[in-house]
Amino acid sequence: MGGIDTALAGFVGCGKLLWRQRGDRKLLTCSRPVSLSISGGGGRSKKWIGPNAREVSRRGNVSVQAVKKPPVAAEMELNPAATGRGGQMVVWLQDVLRLHDNPALSFAAEDASSVLVIYIFDRRITHVDRREDAQKVRFLMDSLEDLRRSLRKMGSDLALIDGEPEKIIPKICKGMGARALAFHRAVTKPGIEIERRLMDNLEDANVESNRLWSSTMYRLEDTPFNLRTIPWEYEQFEKEVNRDGVLRESLPKLTKLPPPPSSFDFGSVPTWISKVAGEGVREGGETAALKVLEDKLANELRNSKNLSITPWSIGPWLELGCLSPRLVKEKILKIATKLTKERLRTLNTELILWDFFRFISLVKSIMNIEAHLPKESKSIIP
Repeated sequence: MGGIDTALAGFVGCGKLLWRQRGDRKLLTCSRPVSLSISGGGGRSKKWIGPNAREVSRRGNVSVQAVKKPPVAAEMELNPAATGRGGQMVVWLQDVLRLHDNPALSFAAEDASSVLVIYIFDRRITHVDRREDAQKVRFLMDSLEDLRRSLRKMGSDLALIDGEPEKIIPKICKGMGARALAFHRAVTKPGIEIERRLMDNLEDANVESNRLWSSTMYRLEDTPFNLRTIPWEYEQFEKEVNRDGVLRESLPKLTKLPPPPSSFDFGSVPTWISKVAGEGVREGGETAALKVLEDKLANELRNSKNLSITPWSIGPWLELGCLSPRLVKEKILKIATKLTKERLRTLNTELILWDFFRFISLVKSIMNIEAHLPKESKSIIP
């Protein structure tokens, strides 16, 4: 039992429990911290608090009590750097342009009294000189406009800024008196290099940096490997993730956010971006992405016995983070009993392939960076 065929055992408080069979043992996992009291043979008992997996005897009795923590607490526990101090905070969104399952925004919503959400147009990252870039730029603009509308409905806003993040963000933090920045970890070489310079500059400015993970369906900590042991062959990656991977519950969609600074200039899309925007083949943005997802699910139910149904092709929305792969997996699990095993396997493969390429991209990028570091430098693989 594993992967998309895994049964969800139920909900306990704010946590979701999953049982996985492994020989004569069962693996108990949860997506939120819970307090477990496990009684085994001979009257022995074992207590555990936390989100990590533990094996218990099939004959053991397990009582579970939810630990009352904020929804984003489980995400924070595996990221020691994410320890905001309240006050004003900046959230830098790169490729997670959504309100649902957004660790950085959720963290800021719980920890800050004022939140400035920014997107930075970086010429080193956003390319506009190729023929196919026109459609990508239109998709990006759609996504930013949709996110800005959603934030404004909550009394917030999205600042659109032109420049280099590692130089601009420390100045913004200093200017508004922000003591912390929250952002999502990049997986490409240029993005990682920018993050490293940014974190150095923030440290010099005495601003706390909170780097979070949101790129994949599975967090790396919830797979049976780390960045140094990750399989480079997809088949092995899929096999191990389906067998031992732990899927956390996605974070709820934000409905409120602390207000932004009142005097900040939220700007607009720079001319070098807007002038190259072409006609969109697909509509970008979280609103469009969620509608596409619901349409795909409805189509699956209408054609549940049709094995020739086409792939979902939701990559563009995943790429910009308009759609969370964790949410997609949860939606599929809800209709799993109405689909064939073959179809479930196909949909699961699409999502695990996404994770595989993101993790491999991260590893390759880090290896490339490390290859050019001085020999005495420490590895940047955590």
